[in-house]
This record gives sequence, C-alpha cells and structure tokens, in this order.
Amino acid sequence: MAKSKFEQSLADGAHHKIKSIVGSWQGSSKTWFEKDVLVDEAPSTAEITSILDGRFISYDYQSSLEGKPLAGKMIIGFDIPYQKFTFSWVDSFHMGTQIMQATGEATNKGFSILGSYG
Repeated sequence: MAKSKFEQSLADGAHHKIKSIVGSWQGSSKTWFEKDVLVDEAPSTAEITSILDGRFISYDYQSSLEGKPLAGKMIIGFDIPYQKFTFSWVDSFHMGTQIMQATGEATNKGFSILGSYG
C-alpha cells in the first residue's frame, strides 16, 4: 500500500526536517531595542518535542531579561497542501495577549520562518 503524503513527509521530507531539531538545547539570548545597542545577554534553554504523531513540534523556551525570567512556546509544522512551514508563538515578554503566526520556506539547511508582532 502506498504511503500517505504525511507518511512520506515524515520519512524523508519536511516533517523529517522538523523532527531533526527535537532535543534539549542551551544557548544565550541577546536583546537589542536599538541597532548596535545590546541591552542584555542571558543564558537560555529550550526543550523541543515531537507532538501529535510527528505532525508538529513543540518548542518550550526559557531565559531572562535584565534578571527577570521569561518564557515562550512555539508550535512548528509543515502545511502539506500549501507547501509552507508554519508556526505560532506566545511568550511572557513582548507578545502580551497576542499569538504571532507566520509561514516560511524550505532552505538548503532546513527551513526559515520570519514573523512579526505588534
């Protein structure tokens, strides 16, 4: 029996790319409010997990800004009919009560998504 489009994507397509970043991550967060004026740099952590049988990944982020803790959550997926990577983002820092949504394209190294808020 032939694989579904999702099963094929999970095996070697866009959903396979998404799952490749699952894991525990550590890094640093840098914050600028003006060009060339670094306001803060703080350690950050992320837990990325596969959810709903590999249809999406959940990205849970923690860091701080000027000593105050902040957190964020992103859901990333790939929309097979429209051939676009998609995400939704919420956080305790700059999103307020908004949910940022965006789409992006595949790249040579994976995928790229750019969102805006406000």
